[in-house]
Amino acid sequence: MQLNWSAVILLASGAIVVLGIVISMLLRVKPQCPECGSKELVETSRETLCSRKIETVGSGTGAGGSIRLQLDFEVTQRCKKCGAIFTRKFSETQ
Repeated sequence: MQLNWSAVILLASGAIVVLGIVISMLLRVKPQCPECGSKELVETSRETLCSRKIETVGSGTGAGGSIRLQLDFEVTQRCKKCGAIFTRKFSETQ
């Protein structure tokens, strides 16, 4: 029985990609209530503060770079446990 190396490489590559996705999801930090520390929060409002283009040089398209969009948000959340309402700001790159 001959080993099909292309199938082995493809399977190993797929496993590495899945593992990377799982690790990134586990490392994502969830916000906590500043009063009681609970992570059980409900988003009550989200406002976009600003958006801007970010150009990276030397990667992406054949023309030289890629353009990404960065959005700044202000989010109001309510804690399900203690009822505290608080606002936080964060950026998200797409």
